Amino acid sequence: MLSEIAFAVFSILVLAGASILVASLFPCRRVIYLLPKGRTRNRWKLMCLLTLFFLIGYVAYFSFFLVASSVTSADILVAVIFFLGSLFVWIANKVTVKTILDIRQIEKLKMESITDPLTGIFNRRYLFRRLDEEVRKVKRYSSALSLVLFDIDHFKEVNDKYGHLVGDKVLVEVCRVIQENVRRTDFVARYGGEEICVLMPNTKLAKAKSVAERIRGKIEQSQIGIGGSSLNVTLSAGVASFSESDSIEDLIRKADANLYRAKEAGRNRVVAEEIEKQKTSFLTTGSFERASGSL
Repeated sequence: MLSEIAFAVFSILVLAGASILVASLFPCRRVIYLLPKGRTRNRWKLMCLLTLFFLIGYVAYFSFFLVASSVTSADILVAVIFFLGSLFVWIANKVTVKTILDIRQIEKLKMESITDPLTGIFNRRYLFRRLDEEVRKVKRYSSALSLVLFDIDHFKEVNDKYGHLVGDKVLVEVCRVIQENVRRTDFVARYGGEEICVLMPNTKLAKAKSVAERIRGKIEQSQIGIGGSSLNVTLSAGVASFSESDSIEDLIRKADANLYRAKEAGRNRVVAEEIEKQKTSFLTTGSFERASGSL
C-alpha cells in the first residue's frame, strides 16, 4: 500500500514538473520574440533548447519507473528536485518577460517625456539638456559646435487659410525633411511653435550653413499634399557657432538674431553671420517668437 502511495506521489511530481516545463517554453519563446537580434537573444534560444532537452529527459526518466512500478524514497527526492527545477525555470521565464515589458514601458515613457508628440522629434526641454552636455564637451575638448534655427515662413497664414490640421501636416513634413538631411550625430528638436532647432556637434559655421542651405532648398522644392491640391512652403534659418567665451544663451541669441535677419531680408534664406554679444544683447532666448508675429 505504501509503495503504491509512493509511486502515485512520484508520478504526480514528475507529471506536474513536465507540465510546468512545457508551460515554461511559451514565455521562453516570447522572450526570444521581444529581444533584439544579438548574443542575448541567441542565449535565450539555447535556453529554450536546454529546457526541451530537460523535458525529454524528464519523460524518459518517468518512463523507466513506469515500467518498474516501484520507487524508493531517493527516487521521490529526485522527483521533488526535478519538480522544483521545473518550477524555477517557469518562474524565471515569466519574470524575464515581465521585466522586458516593464523596461520597454519605462523607455516609452522616457521617450514621451523628451519628444514632441506631434512631430516625433525631441522637445525643447531635452534640447537644453543636450545643449548643456555638448557645451561641456566643447569646452573640454575644444571642438566645434554649431546651431541652426529654422522657422517656417508665413506659417500663421497657412494655419489661418487651411486650418491647424494642415498646419500640423506641414510641420511634420518639414521636420521629416530636416531629419533626413542631417547626420545621425546631429540633434533635431522643436524649439517652439514652428521653429525647429538643429544642434550640430563637431561642425563649424560654414559647414552648418551649407547643411541649412541644402535643407532650405529641399523644402522650397517640396510639395505637401493637402486633399486634391498641394502646398509649397519655405524656410528661413539662422546659423551660429559656439565660441569659447559663449554661454548656451549666447549661442541661441546669435542663431536667433541671424534668423531675425533672414526674416527681415525677405525670408526663404539662410543667414550665418558672426555676431558679437553686445550686438545681440537686446534679444532674449524667446525674442523671435514675440517678434515673428509682426514679420
